[in-house]
Amino acid sequence: MLVAGVICGVIGIGLLINALVAWWRQRSFVARATRAEGTVVELVEYVEDTDDGTKTVYSPKVRFRTVEGREVEFVERARLGAIVSPYHEGDVVRVHYDAQKPEDAMLTGQRGRRTAIIAFVGLGLLVFAVVASVLELA
Repeated sequence: MLVAGVICGVIGIGLLINALVAWWRQRSFVARATRAEGTVVELVEYVEDTDDGTKTVYSPKVRFRTVEGREVEFVERARLGAIVSPYHEGDVVRVHYDAQKPEDAMLTGQRGRRTAIIAFVGLGLLVFAVVASVLELA
């Protein structure tokens, strides 16, 4: 039982570290990025393989103008694809982009990315709770 507790503890630590790294990368990018207003021009459909077969997910394709006036399009791909996209064609969204490489962009407050980070933190804490109870019983 102790071995199972240690394994779960390692998994929990891994989930928490993954969430922290994702949060830090997003925060660092936003801090140095240039802001723009963009428009969702299309929902791009992707078919992803899963253990249960395949699922179709949707990611927004966004068009925006840089400070220099260059028009750029990018597809926002979060780690967790959305079966039902929170975005619709024509939605006006806030974009953060790298001024040196405008194609390197992300939506501000991107819902799927934030949900993924929260999910990893929640799973990590849940695993820690299970480990604590298993070790307490041992």
